[in-house]
Amino acid sequence: MIAALAPLFRGPLAPYAEALRLQADATARPGSDLTDPDFLTSQMTLFSRRFAQPERRAVASLWMKHHVSAVLTPVLAANLLLGRQMPVALEEIDVLPGPKGIAEALILPQDGTPVSRADPFARFSPLLEGHVAPLVKAVAKASGIAPKVLWSNVGNWFDGLTGEAEAMGAEGVGDARALLALERAPDGTRNPVFAAVRHTAEGRKRRVCCLRYLIPELDLCDTCPLPDPARP
Repeated sequence: MIAALAPLFRGPLAPYAEALRLQADATARPGSDLTDPDFLTSQMTLFSRRFAQPERRAVASLWMKHHVSAVLTPVLAANLLLGRQMPVALEEIDVLPGPKGIAEALILPQDGTPVSRADPFARFSPLLEGHVAPLVKAVAKASGIAPKVLWSNVGNWFDGLTGEAEAMGAEGVGDARALLALERAPDGTRNPVFAAVRHTAEGRKRRVCCLRYLIPELDLCDTCPLPDPARP
């Protein structure tokens, strides 16, 4: 466990205590390898073995979901709850691959710094631009999935964890909500997590389907925007 993050790992976040590390590991790979087509494809192939009838795009989508949940949850939680920016840009870190194709941990160069409060985009840029954006590009290229599906996965995760952090009294929730509500970044480029989730009387609903319905053995997810049963 990274000592500076110890206050996070109580209650629901306890399972993530080892997802961020500082110690080098002989089996770790450079974080930039996640954008290498051969390595990335090998990881998604390992991941696909859990399904009887894997479909390439659905596997890529679910792989992305699992990646952000497994190793980026404590990164966003540290930002929202502790006001701590973790250095997770792919070129700065190493990644510890797991036997089933999902990273077990990120090996960081240091234990973080205070977050930037200049604007919501600056606050979350090290996570979204440094780690997620190049990964989305690589996964889309390797699998043929539309980048908007992958960004929808990220936006759904970001929105969901923000809600959990709000219930814990996190000071960063306002910036997180502001980010999700802004269609454009300060430089005029499109915000890829803008309005990723609709909050309705029936609960949270994604705007873009994650494609898991393409794997016959899987049910629709709880936030699916498609009608049920959904086999377009």
